[in-house]
Amino acid sequence: MRRDAPERRREGRVARAAAVLALLLSGTAIAAETDNVTYRYVPLEESSAKLNTIVNRSLSAITARANSRLAAAGDPRRVGDVDAELAWIAEYREEVLRKFDDRLLPSFAACVERNDCAGWPRLERIVLAGRESIYGESRYNELAVRSLAPTIRLCGVRVGTDKLTHLFSNGFYAWNAGRRRGSTIRDAEDAFRDAMADERGLMGARSTGVISAADAAATTAGYRLASTYFEGSDPLLARSGATGLLVRRRVVDVCRFVETDWDEGLNPPVFTEGRERRERIERAIAARWAANRNGEALPLAEKRRLEEELTGRSLPRDHGRLSLPEKLWVALKWGTAYIEIPSESRAAIRSLAFPKFRRDDRRPIRMMRVADGPASNQNAGEGSRATSGSNRRRNCSTGSFAAAASRAVCSGSAKSFRPSRIM
Repeated sequence: MRRDAPERRREGRVARAAAVLALLLSGTAIAAETDNVTYRYVPLEESSAKLNTIVNRSLSAITARANSRLAAAGDPRRVGDVDAELAWIAEYREEVLRKFDDRLLPSFAACVERNDCAGWPRLERIVLAGRESIYGESRYNELAVRSLAPTIRLCGVRVGTDKLTHLFSNGFYAWNAGRRRGSTIRDAEDAFRDAMADERGLMGARSTGVISAADAAATTAGYRLASTYFEGSDPLLARSGATGLLVRRRVVDVCRFVETDWDEGLNPPVFTEGRERRERIERAIAARWAANRNGEALPLAEKRRLEEELTGRSLPRDHGRLSLPEKLWVALKWGTAYIEIPSESRAAIRSLAFPKFRRDDRRPIRMMRVADGPASNQNAGEGSRATSGSNRRRNCSTGSFAAAASRAVCSGSAKSFRPSRIM
């Protein structure tokens, strides 16, 4: 018997929901929240110099391995730009988007959370345990408690380490989705719209009961960052006219993309659980702001003592982990939600959970050609002084992908980009 179109569409949604269940049961997906309000009066070390060093060192390694791929295929000059792009993407995914503690988490975020990765500097981050956080005290949502991201100070902004996931993973996948022919993601505003749809879907309202515009802002910044890898007037990467290999033209400065809107103390999320839970977490937040006012009056020595205690902690043993019964419960919840959520929320989670990298599906790309070869690559150690002063002004004046977003970032490293179309 011939099935009608609505029935086929529903069967397709059920099949994709089953795939989401499989992803959950493998332990590779869990939404993370953060608490940037608790202990807000405790000072934190600025992390941007250390993070820039690691990011640029990783990008150098990615580019070198991508060039090895191109060379192994024969004459790199005969390789098209889309294939060169995909070679670099494959190495980026291998280097950055590895799995830590059964979570879909980029290495930059995981290593900052854990603070125990070999070869990485230690970053100061506040780790909250149990009832210390607004989520723990209010018993708001167990997933939010279990996956609570520590707080760091990045480019002068207090942010959760989950924002690094949005910057280097969610934003990257949003850009990748936008590279496909016929994609509805054409610019940073579209990326923000898509990220908010995801927040209203499985990665927010339907998992932790939180819709975070701060997360969407970080995802949008990640889209803008990824958009500068190959395109625009000042791309990170070009190709050598002599060899066809990839050339890293400059360093990356994360402060060009960090915004005050990432701070969930200043840009609080919307809570969507039941009224009683919402009231409990609102009381917890009010209590934290009162504690912060009192904390500001503490002697500096006491603040430093708290800083040392809070930043010296390890993550809780159960951080990011779910037992099998909990996985089954979340899988059932997400599987049901996937069928019920709007189509734009399903599309948003698919681009993250099931990204596509088929060559024939991608739009053409034209990379910049440079006269000098791979020797022009920046030294990885330059990440510690990435794009400061006149370099930043020069990069901003030449423009980049999404002019409105670029103007907002270039007017100051912690300025906020607010898309005019918020869906």
